[in-house]
Amino acid sequence: MKKTILTSIIYISLLLVLLPTLSTAKGFTLKISVDNLRDSKGVVQFALYNKDGTIPDEKYQKQYRKHVEKISNNRSV
Repeated sequence: MKKTILTSIIYISLLLVLLPTLSTAKGFTLKISVDNLRDSKGVVQFALYNKDGTIPDEKYQKQYRKHVEKISNNRSV
């Protein structure tokens, strides 16, 4: 009985330690597309924020992830 409880505690502890790592692992995708832009030149900056109080961020210093994509045919993906 004690061995089963100890084993369960170890497994739960490992799960709690590894869970944040597993949830931030690469494997998730987010696709954003913007249509009907005024120009076919230039770039669009996409910024993803994950904490309260980080928006607005006009200088892009508090973002979680940022991606810059060229505009082509009045569209950016």
